[in-house]
Amino acid sequence: QKVVERSNISSTEYTVRSSELKDNQTYYWRVNAIGVTGTSEWSTLWTFSLIPPATPALSTPQRGAVFTRTLTPTLMWQTSLGAKSYGVQVAADDKFSQVIFEQSNLTVTQATILAGKLSNRTTYYWRVNATGVSGTGDWSQPWSFSTNLPVVLTKISKQAGLDITVDIVVEEVKNLSGFQLNFSFNE
Repeated sequence: QKVVERSNISSTEYTVRSSELKDNQTYYWRVNAIGVTGTSEWSTLWTFSLIPPATPALSTPQRGAVFTRTLTPTLMWQTSLGAKSYGVQVAADDKFSQVIFEQSNLTVTQATILAGKLSNRTTYYWRVNATGVSGTGDWSQPWSFSTNLPVVLTKISKQAGLDITVDIVVEEVKNLSGFQLNFSFNE
């Protein structure tokens, strides 16, 4: 099946539009010359393939990580040979039908999830792909992480002439070895 056939090309170079080619496909090409004395034999057959960049390897957070201090974590992955940019998705489900954060055309191997995107006490899934001159590669296998920040409930009361009473209740959080309390006020 011929993808491109051109004649009367006046240059020694020809560019095939990427829309005419498919990823993971081997293409064959040859050329001949047409002059005042006739047409030459076809050149030796040459080949090229369009192979998108390899799937990036995820680095951080580790699979199953639990964030107990932030709802704006930074996701990191390894570089992919041939990659010009990366895409990242975070979803509330492992099928990625509920994507809650997405970035593309990243030229670095990390992305920080924006504030307000993640909820506390929730499991999320993330994945990355790479794009190069020959197209976009497959998504990585998703990894999961969870958020489990302590919830602090406070009740502050003051009656005229009396001390201020602050009741602090910290809900139990798994894998939490302790917490710090900072307290200040202005008069």
